[in-house]
Amino acid sequence: MTALFTRTTTAANKTRTYFVDIPVGYNPNVALPFVFVIHHRNGTSAQAYSYGVQDAAQIEGKKAIFVYPQGILYAPANAVGWDLSATGYDVPFFQTMYDEMTADYCIDKNRVFATGFSWGSDMTNSLGCYWGDKLRAIAPASGGGPYQGGCVATAPAFRITYGDGDTSYSQSTFASTVQYYRQANGCGPASDPVSPSPCVLYQNCQKPVIECKYIGMGHAFPPGWGASTWDFLDTFQ
Repeated sequence: MTALFTRTTTAANKTRTYFVDIPVGYNPNVALPFVFVIHHRNGTSAQAYSYGVQDAAQIEGKKAIFVYPQGILYAPANAVGWDLSATGYDVPFFQTMYDEMTADYCIDKNRVFATGFSWGSDMTNSLGCYWGDKLRAIAPASGGGPYQGGCVATAPAFRITYGDGDTSYSQSTFASTVQYYRQANGCGPASDPVSPSPCVLYQNCQKPVIECKYIGMGHAFPPGWGASTWDFLDTFQ
């Protein structure tokens, strides 16, 4: 069991909320990993919770603090989602959540992560661009980017899952996203298979870069995504 509650804050002159998951037995003297889990288009914090990354950590007996930000109406798309630009209202929202949580809880600032699905994956990739010096690793699912300029010189470790049957994004979007993180982390052209199949780990990277392209999968999570995502994040100690 964990302690679950919603926090309300103000960022970029907008009232925002986010769902917080604190592990039972939390010790304020023990620094824990911190994970943003970002919902899809027209999604909710509760739906991001349902992705199950925190469940995998709990099953493995690991403790981490998870935050599930709630998007608001993004007018250009007429949908609840995320402002991906460096100068938009969502980057300050993530900064505010980070500042509040690191002030109130014992968080290991060397183990800060982000993951998300679809539009939440796009936001994850954008944070990887703008916050590459703050995020240890990101794990986007079925989304692309970064779409905007303003990337910092440092890139986080990276693991992406997507399907070759995805009709919501082009395969070239996924390819360019992988290429960005490969180049930013100085990877070579070769790769080796890693678990779970069909994932591959690119060789000679400064930080791990993993691509998981699922044959026949559409715009969806692959089987066991929550567990494999947590296992990736948990490698960073």
